[in-house]
Amino acid sequence: MKTRLLSSTAAALLAAGFGIAQSPSLPSIAPIPQAPDTLPTLSAPPAAAAPIQGQGQGERPVPMNPTTPPVDPGPTTLPGPPIMPPPEQPCTACGNRFTDQHIGPKENFWVILEYGYTWFAPAKVPVLAKNTTTGDALLGGQTQSFNAAPAGQIDFGFWLNERHTVGFYAGGMMTDKRSVENSLASDATGNPPISRPFVNALTGLNDTLIVSGQSATQSASGAIASNVSARMDGINAGIAWNVLHCSNYSLNFTFGYRYVDLDEQLAIYQSTHFLTGGPTYLPPHPAAGVGPVSDLQITDRFRTRNQFHGVEFGLDGEWCFGPLFVGIAPKVAFGTNRQTTDVDGSTTFTGPGGTVTVPGGLYAVGTPTAVAGSEGLLGGNVVNRYAVLADVTGRIGVQLTAYTRITAGYNFMYLNNVARPGLEIQPIINPRVIPASQAFGTNSGPNAPQREFDRTDYVAHGLNFGLEVRY
Repeated sequence: MKTRLLSSTAAALLAAGFGIAQSPSLPSIAPIPQAPDTLPTLSAPPAAAAPIQGQGQGERPVPMNPTTPPVDPGPTTLPGPPIMPPPEQPCTACGNRFTDQHIGPKENFWVILEYGYTWFAPAKVPVLAKNTTTGDALLGGQTQSFNAAPAGQIDFGFWLNERHTVGFYAGGMMTDKRSVENSLASDATGNPPISRPFVNALTGLNDTLIVSGQSATQSASGAIASNVSARMDGINAGIAWNVLHCSNYSLNFTFGYRYVDLDEQLAIYQSTHFLTGGPTYLPPHPAAGVGPVSDLQITDRFRTRNQFHGVEFGLDGEWCFGPLFVGIAPKVAFGTNRQTTDVDGSTTFTGPGGTVTVPGGLYAVGTPTAVAGSEGLLGGNVVNRYAVLADVTGRIGVQLTAYTRITAGYNFMYLNNVARPGLEIQPIINPRVIPASQAFGTNSGPNAPQREFDRTDYVAHGLNFGLEVRY
């Protein structure tokens, strides 16, 4: 028993010594994963990786943690500029089928300077003087044309919103005053015989006031002249709405205020020198103390002023063909025409007893204060009438630089219901209101002349040359 135990112990020690003398073997572990050549999520091949510090050629890479997933670095290309949304986003709730998101003209503001010529409507002038013997008209009796009037205009505006579809505009124009004078005179002996016609309200027959001529009891030399004048100016302002715009065309709708001021005048001057038989006036005539009249001066002035105030609607369209462009701007305004009429006349008597001036001429006359119930024509009168103004402007131009261009255009303007000086002259006159008449100051006959408020249409047109600055 004891011998068997010792033999087993010796065998175990011998086996242990043999095992220690052999080389130890590595423990069994999972295989080490290898790093892939490229990352699957990269859009471009990555740059070559630098060797890991402490790792030489032929050495194994450091194993990755099998429990941590690889991180995707994302695309390596740089992002572009951000895409900006439009200034106004469509409404998703209502569908926005009628929403306009177009961009208007590129300029922020504009200034237009124009210089040109305007032709006024001819003045209507009745017969002012005729040959006493033949009855031929010597002065007046036809329309009087004006020469072209120099005119200047300025327009400016700017856009109110970022898309340049709603803007403000304003401007003004002014013309020079145009005048036309006509005169007629006799010689020193009174030839040709000149007289001024009117209808005698007492008899209903044609009558005359002598300017020059000879008769059995009287002779005189004289002259008569007429002057017609006109001028015009105006302003406008409003809102412009760009409804269409692209590189080839643009269309604006305009809505605003329009003012036009038309000022006209007709003046008649008479000068008569009595050679023999000068008239003598008796009381209560104002010139009774003058004695036989040697010189007589008569003045008649008729002035009308039409001031139109209205609401204007219009379009302003433009089409471009490279550097060339054409445009048209039709407009119409509805409003009130304030018609002011001023009538002024005077008669001056000169004789041995001195000089006396009496209000009233031949056509520009009124009723003496002693006679009630007649207003005559002297003084001022204001009437407001409904009127329509139509205005059309066409233009062509050339783009010179990015901000400047030149234009040439034509303008046509029509205004209805206009008061004019020639229409204010009333031919039917009672001699009692004519200072040169012996019946002046009496109470006989009808109240004449009376205001008739005759009105007519008016047309003006012109050429304009302009310089535009758009920035």
